[in-house]
Amino acid sequence: MKLIIEAGSTKTQSRLLDGQNVIVKSCDSAGINPVTDPNYTDALSELINLYRKYSIGEIYYYGSGCIGPAVNDQISGILQQQLCLDHTEVHDDLYGTARATAGDAPGLAVIMGTGSIIGYSDGTQITDKLASGGYLLGDEGSGFAIGRELMTRYIRSALPKDDMNIICDQIKIGTTSFIAQLYQQPNPRKYLASFTPLVNKIKPDTRSAILNKAFSTHVENMITPMYEKYGVSPHYVGSIAFYFRTYIEEILAKFDILAGSFHREAIDGLVQYHSHEKRN
Repeated sequence: MKLIIEAGSTKTQSRLLDGQNVIVKSCDSAGINPVTDPNYTDALSELINLYRKYSIGEIYYYGSGCIGPAVNDQISGILQQQLCLDHTEVHDDLYGTARATAGDAPGLAVIMGTGSIIGYSDGTQITDKLASGGYLLGDEGSGFAIGRELMTRYIRSALPKDDMNIICDQIKIGTTSFIAQLYQQPNPRKYLASFTPLVNKIKPDTRSAILNKAFSTHVENMITPMYEKYGVSPHYVGSIAFYFRTYIEEILAKFDILAGSFHREAIDGLVQYHSHEKRN
């Protein structure tokens, strides 16, 4: 049996496949990130307990915070000891995106959710990454970037009056109170990203202006430098890319870049990838 795991910081998705590559168990569990959560092994133990009774021969784990051999080997060792009899692989989430979207073909793998990151896969590994910089220096086109643009316009009364009223009615706090609340947040990046759905409630012209600005910056700063180096299409995984696909595709076209595929989550693509015979 094969166990496929896609571990994000907020949620872990796992699928167990039998010998005919039929899914026999699907689970969602707590997020796992060894970089941001010092107690990540608790969430890993929760995941392991879901599958302890099964005879698993192969595990393929793709996770946030899998930043190098030390961390990856630790996760691999725990999984190997607790669950797997034969073969365990641990990779970062960006390589999971590449396998889920482009498979064994070269491509640009892009994760676009609360944050955003891009890397180039040659079909066997991620060989080049654009420095992310996190939300202070990067995250172009992400939920954080969109939420920040919307709420900056809100606190400066730079939205049409009707849109100002819509935002105020939705969040139930005025501009001054919002600023105070923002700076009290333990995770301002996630807090600002949580306002992204509000762009669907404001006027179409305002919505287009905000999204076009966010995604134009994303394509110019993140996609174009990588596309000029490798000449392959970007493939996206993440809720922001999935729900705003049309805007992204239009802006990519303006830069003469052909869009690849768009997926809300990586897990289905990873199941499909590992349902075929093992690659070279």
